[in-house]
Amino acid sequence: MNEDGSMDAIVSINLFKHIIPGYNKMTFRQAKQWLIDNNIIGENAEPNAIGYRIPTQSIASISPLKFVDVLPEVMGDTIVLPDEFTKLTGSDFDIDKLYVARYQYKDGSKENLNEADAVKNAMLQMYMRVLTTVRNTNQLKASIDTATGGVKAILKDVERGRK
Repeated sequence: MNEDGSMDAIVSINLFKHIIPGYNKMTFRQAKQWLIDNNIIGENAEPNAIGYRIPTQSIASISPLKFVDVLPEVMGDTIVLPDEFTKLTGSDFDIDKLYVARYQYKDGSKENLNEADAVKNAMLQMYMRVLTTVRNTNQLKASIDTATGGVKAILKDVERGRK
């Protein structure tokens, strides 16, 4: 977990290839460098996506993501997350899915977008603010088991009352 409440991630370049001008004429390294130069990935990038687990059971199922690197196209729709992500979100490798919503870009910028993309970015920015607010990051860092612990205790009391 980064100081801003985001989590580092590595994703397939497939998530970005349609925003890279001239992508089809570039090598993987050139395309990756374009993303770094535009601060979309890498050390100087800011959180620019939200990863959310389906089913989403609490705020712990949602993480702001900062992409630090990309994988080649042949990796498909792969995302690499820290080991702690599994425990944090309560993933159990059955039918859980991770979806990613990321900012829209035009020429490497989140500015001068069409109205629909500007609205998408504004919505994502609002979610990002909620997720990176200090009091909320404490909930993000807690395992989903923490969030559901209270509910389990209540259910046990209800079950005891039935017997």
